[in-house]
Amino acid sequence: MLNAKTSTSAEDSLRVVTLCYRYAYLRERHDDLNRAERIIWAVLQSTLEGDPERNRRSHRRMTLQAQASVRLRGIDVPATIYDISGSGMYLETDVRLPVGSRVEVRVGQRSETEYIFGCVVTRHSERGLGLRFNGAPLELRHGPVRACA
Repeated sequence: MLNAKTSTSAEDSLRVVTLCYRYAYLRERHDDLNRAERIIWAVLQSTLEGDPERNRRSHRRMTLQAQASVRLRGIDVPATIYDISGSGMYLETDVRLPVGSRVEVRVGQRSETEYIFGCVVTRHSERGLGLRFNGAPLELRHGPVRACA
């Protein structure tokens, strides 16, 4: 089971990213969900949404350490995600971008599944960027190509 606060192993980090991917994807399609997707959406909401009584944030942040890349105008820059929620993430990278810049964040390039999040820069610090998810994320599956019989 994943801890909603901290995830340090690469496997757990990818699970957290997968949960946030599914949440963001279903949120974008909310009006068109079938019954099974609505059940999944409800479970993800209870896991990822914050408690407005206790916190000003609308989504719980989960700390992790996941390797990623930030793509801007076709150029990939290495990054490390340090926290993620149902609405965005904070990552550290050498690139400094103005607030409002649109970027892609790719996670899982070396695994069978790659997640691509469209994001907008909402803040920047000395070492990293605060990003808000923008639109439905993509999921790419990589693996061996099998011939059809």
